[in-house]
Amino acid sequence: MPHRTPPCQLPVSGATTPFWRTELHELDSFRSTEELPAECDIVVIGAGYAGVSTIHHLLKQGGTAPQIVLLEARQACSGASGRNGGQVKPDVYYNILKYTHKYGAEQAASFAKFEARNVLAVNELVTKEKIDCDFVLTRALDVYLDDEHSKATKEAFDELSTIGVADLADIQYTQGEKAEKISGVKGVKSCYSYTAGHIWPYKLVMELLSRAVKKGVNLQTHKPATSVSESEE
Repeated sequence: MPHRTPPCQLPVSGATTPFWRTELHELDSFRSTEELPAECDIVVIGAGYAGVSTIHHLLKQGGTAPQIVLLEARQACSGASGRNGGQVKPDVYYNILKYTHKYGAEQAASFAKFEARNVLAVNELVTKEKIDCDFVLTRALDVYLDDEHSKATKEAFDELSTIGVADLADIQYTQGEKAEKISGVKGVKSCYSYTAGHIWPYKLVMELLSRAVKKGVNLQTHKPATSVSESEE
């Protein structure tokens, strides 16, 4: 018997306008065709980071391009992807020890590597594809103002270093007066610096989306997917 998922929760109406969506792209509310295609090879739900990047990589595989339909319940990149503050910030230490206890050292290490590599992957994508999205490769700074929190985090960090779960070479730890000078925050107990980035997420997603539409992807904004069911074939 075909399996049918329960109806999904649609985006709320009357959503606020984030800063990142103050300069709208011409495809923001675009529909490639008046009617939905009767059939296609692939349906992608959601025109945000996940959906548009999936299409980007599908089209990069070479050979005959599949017929792709992209469904978006509201405007393109109007959900979480267009509201994330523009941070490309990996978790390379804070939760890794917890993941070690929960999932094992090997899995925890893979999480940390994935997070760190993602920053460099975004940098490579933006550079290689020459995408104007205000991306800057920089360093993040986690600042701890509470003694207890600072101590607990340092103990976890030292344990990570001892067991060798994660690659901590990129992380710079400082404390006391030196931490104040580096962070510029008065009274800081400690801080951790590591490679990160910041970006205009809407510009990145919409540029990739624009290129996909030019290659034949059928974009349907304001067309929510209410359920997904398996084919009987």
